[in-house]
Amino acid sequence: MPYGQRGNNRQPSYYKQRTTHSKPEPLLAWEKKFCIEVGAMSWERFVEAKKNLYEHDKVYEWDDPASLTAFQEAKQRF
Repeated sequence: MPYGQRGNNRQPSYYKQRTTHSKPEPLLAWEKKFCIEVGAMSWERFVEAKKNLYEHDKVYEWDDPASLTAFQEAKQRF
């Protein structure tokens, strides 16, 4: 009797590992409208620009509290 089958017929735990893909987050209507009206850029262009950020880690990790405040205020006005 092979070692793996001694005592029970279960497969080792590494066979049970599953990869779970996260579900895409739903797009809020105001986000797309905000991007077009306030940002003056198409949603597709915004998505492409966001994809390119991951190639440049320093830009992605950049912390600018003033820009965050300005964004929050613009969002509130919108």
